[in-house]
Amino acid sequence: MRSIIENIDRSEITSVMDFGGNKGVSYFLWNSKFEIDNYAIIEREVFCKGCQDYWISKGRPIIYYENVSEVKTNIDLIFSRSGTQYHQDYLRFFQKCVDLHPKYIIFDYCYFTHVPSHFRIQSFDGHNIPVHFTNIDETIEFMKNNDYDLLKLSPDPDYGHSLKADNSIYSPDNIYNISFKKK
Repeated sequence: MRSIIENIDRSEITSVMDFGGNKGVSYFLWNSKFEIDNYAIIEREVFCKGCQDYWISKGRPIIYYENVSEVKTNIDLIFSRSGTQYHQDYLRFFQKCVDLHPKYIIFDYCYFTHVPSHFRIQSFDGHNIPVHFTNIDETIEFMKNNDYDLLKLSPDPDYGHSLKADNSIYSPDNIYNISFKKK
C-alpha cells in the first residue's frame, strides 16, 4: 500500500473513508502522508464501542458510522483493508464506493481471484465465517464502467509468508492490493 500512496500528491487527500476500520489504527498511516481533516470509519458498533470518545479526547478527526449513507462529507479516498471478503453482494459494495465520487479507491489485502466470484467457509475460533472471493477482471471492468482507471494491481507482498501451503483460502495467490483513480 505504501507504494500506492507514495504516488499521490499530498494536497490531493484531506478526507478518507475506511471501510471496516475497526479501532482506527490505519488513520496514523494515512495521516503520516496526508494532512487528514476528516477520517470516517464505517464499522459495526460492536467492534469500535468507546473509540469515538477516545479519538475525540485525543483531538483526532475520526468519526464512526455504521452505514455509508450516514456520511455527508466529501471523501477524497476510500480505503478497504480486507473488507471485500465480507460482502456477498460485492457489486453493491463497489457501487456504494463509486457513488461517493472519491478521487481514489483502494482495496488493500483483499481476497480476489481469477476464477468466477465465489465464497468459502473460514473456520476461526470455533466459528464458521463466509469469505467471499471477488473476480479481479469483473472488479476492474465495474470500476472502468464507473469512470475509474486501474492504478495498480498486485499480490500483497507481505501476506502468506508464514501460512501453511495446504490452506488454499489463505493462499498468497488470493490476496491482492488494487487501487483505482477517478478519471
